[in-house]
Amino acid sequence: MRRVGPWERTPIKFTIHPVNSPAVLLFWRCMLALLMECSPEQVEQFPSFPEFDRLPEPEPSLPEAAVMEPAVDEAEESDLGDLIMLDEVGDSGDDEPGFVEPQMANLPGVFDSHFHLDRTSMKIWQTAVGHTVEDLLAYSSSREVNFMPSVKINLVGGVIVHSEPRTYPDINFSVQGPWKVAIGVHPKHCDTLTVERSLVLKQLLQHPKVVALGE
Repeated sequence: MRRVGPWERTPIKFTIHPVNSPAVLLFWRCMLALLMECSPEQVEQFPSFPEFDRLPEPEPSLPEAAVMEPAVDEAEESDLGDLIMLDEVGDSGDDEPGFVEPQMANLPGVFDSHFHLDRTSMKIWQTAVGHTVEDLLAYSSSREVNFMPSVKINLVGGVIVHSEPRTYPDINFSVQGPWKVAIGVHPKHCDTLTVERSLVLKQLLQHPKVVALGE
């Protein structure tokens, strides 16, 4: 990782808690994917890796038919209900809180802190503009999708990231519901940040839905 940098300050030992160098962020997605396959004991021991010799083997999982849903008492249900509130599109304003449908009540609430609506739209509809998060959610549960995630969630909000100057939204864009926006420039696309696109970027930063500058 020192050769990949070099950064101004290179620590003697890299740590992820706390993060002490940009280098450790380059492979966090790989670590997360691996941790999802680990047992709870392995996950607990992971922060001290590689100070121990070998992670214990995960316990064999039960057959799917033998797995039982965990019991949830009324107190836990009431606490969970507070976590699954979200903004719904309505005539009274885009920040008015609402409630999810009953079948979503027992699903874990998840906030997506970084997703690219323009790139996803390009892959699905072959255009980077003209589609909303609601369009994407509707598509994800339609018959056009050949597979579904193994763990269902209740998406309660997120941050839409625009990092390609050529696909920046209109300066008067409208986003309904519990979604915020980040505007930036990915290093791979810095050559497309023209003077005109730079002016658009500055104007977009004044939009009330834009909460961050960066990729």
